[in-house]
Amino acid sequence: MAYDINVSGNGGVTMPHAPLFVPVNTENQQLGMDSGSAGVQSWIDNGLSPAKIVFGLPFYGYAYELENPRNRGILAPIFGRDNGVLFGASGSYDRIRTFIEQQDAVHQYDENYVADYCYDDQVWICYDDKRLPTVSFFSVIALGEGKREGRKGVRCTW
Repeated sequence: MAYDINVSGNGGVTMPHAPLFVPVNTENQQLGMDSGSAGVQSWIDNGLSPAKIVFGLPFYGYAYELENPRNRGILAPIFGRDNGVLFGASGSYDRIRTFIEQQDAVHQYDENYVADYCYDDQVWICYDDKRLPTVSFFSVIALGEGKREGRKGVRCTW
């Protein structure tokens, strides 16, 4: 399963909890960020048949309190988790969409991480939006397919 790979708050910054990719840079490496694609590739590199891999995606998100309302991207400083004020432990997709509509929150898609997030002046939420399963599905299938003609690849669930 490709969820809760990175939990924001550990490094004091916002992070997608289930990114498909993580750009290679010093800050990401220092934070120990990982990705779904790296996990799949690791299993394949260690001999697991892609036909035996099932890749699951989350259908929820996490909310965090921003330190600076003007710094709202991935790796923005945070005070910590929402602690249940908005969602409890985590928020369902429906609750996140309701938050976006009611708070007039801004939705962002980061193509480097293949991750969605939204924010208002105080709250930052990482989650997977509707397009992510399609992007993730084809990206992960490509990992499993490689140059192995005639073999079945990775299966994805959401």
